[in-house]
Amino acid sequence: MKIIECGESLDITIADKFYTQLADALNSHEPLALNAGQLNRIDGAGLQLLTALFREAHAHAVEVKWEATSAPLITAAKILGVSAVLKLEDTTIDESSARG
Repeated sequence: MKIIECGESLDITIADKFYTQLADALNSHEPLALNAGQLNRIDGAGLQLLTALFREAHAHAVEVKWEATSAPLITAAKILGVSAVLKLEDTTIDESSARG
């Protein structure tokens, strides 16, 4: 399983670099695990990249799961209505750091 570290900030300032990382990971056709446990800032660009990853992974039968999530990720996904796409719909903020 290939682990992708989301870092502390996932926003427009690093979108190009993160896109390349996600594309390379997806092209490996290995199952993917996202670690967003340290994420404390995410914007629309970051959520778009994650949403695209989950959709492309589904289309290519590549498993994606969360190794860890964070309150800012869960909150932003709920506000923008992408929790289901990101497989976060059953995740609460209290259990976000333990999600796996």
